[in-house]
This record gives sequence, structure tokens and C-alpha cells, in this order.
Amino acid sequence: MATVLSCYSSGQPLARLFEGIIDAGVNTLETADIEYLQQLSHPESGICVYHFDIGTTANNPDGVTDFAIINTSKQTVTLTERNTSTFSVTEGYLNKAA
Repeated sequence: MATVLSCYSSGQPLARLFEGIIDAGVNTLETADIEYLQQLSHPESGICVYHFDIGTTANNPDGVTDFAIINTSKQTVTLTERNTSTFSVTEGYLNKAA
């Protein structure tokens, strides 16, 4: 998954990315292990690009179904048309019942 978020001049995001399952009283969200993509980012303008692999987590060994962007800073985060998220599937598997 790749996302463009507002960031500090250091490249750290103002909001945090989480992945997990949020469904019918279940909340297994965990902080996503993001990678800062310096070559695509412009922290001097407050815009940074991050990447993380979608998959399993400690609380979600069978995989995740939900993603959240949560403002954990003390600043107001304003999302604009430059803020986007995208994901792609490049590998998968077929789960066949015996």
C-alpha cells in the first residue's frame, strides 16, 4: 500500500497508518510498519509518500481487512486532493477446501 500524507520537515507523518480488523466490536488495529519513500517525498512542502506491505500482523495471523489513518499528532491534519492511498495485489493464493 502506498499513501501520500502530510508530514513534518523530518519526513515523519502527522497521521499514523494502522492495519487490522474492525468489525462488529472487534478492533485488532496495529500500527503499520511504514517505509518512508524519500525520493518521492517533499517534506519541505509537508507532503511525504509512505509504503507498507499488506499481510499478516501479530494480532491478525490470518491477514488484515481494514486500514485506518489516525491523527496522533497535536496538530490539525487537513487532507487535500494531494493526499491519496492506493494498493495493488501482485501475489496471491487460492485457498481450496479439501
